[in-house]
Amino acid sequence: MPGKASVWRAIVASAVFICCLALAPRAADALDTSVGPLRIDAMAEGLDEPWAVGFLPDGTTLITERDGRVLALRDGALSSVGGVPSVVAEGQGGLLDLLVPRDFDQTRELFFSYSKPQQNGAGTAVFRARLS
Repeated sequence: MPGKASVWRAIVASAVFICCLALAPRAADALDTSVGPLRIDAMAEGLDEPWAVGFLPDGTTLITERDGRVLALRDGALSSVGGVPSVVAEGQGGLLDLLVPRDFDQTRELFFSYSKPQQNGAGTAVFRARLS
């Protein structure tokens, strides 16, 4: 019959092994669907409550975050996009949706919905922005 020290060594070794497995790099996740498997790859790291995604004709991906930030993802690098109005990021509110219109190449305009500060709290509003 093993002694208490042997049992504890086995428990500690098992715990270390499980922790190493949890910290090991994983292959890209896959999701089986009715039309075939989908591979899931991370596009960006360090996002804080991403909410909407828009794709520009040049391949840039725009990402809104609930707290009011708009980020541009180009070649794997994130950069901030300025000019966003004050946003109420409480409850279900914040910087919400993003629309890239079909004529973006000509107008450079984007449309956003967001929770706007008002006298009695917040309300949903839409704004138009021109990307320079």
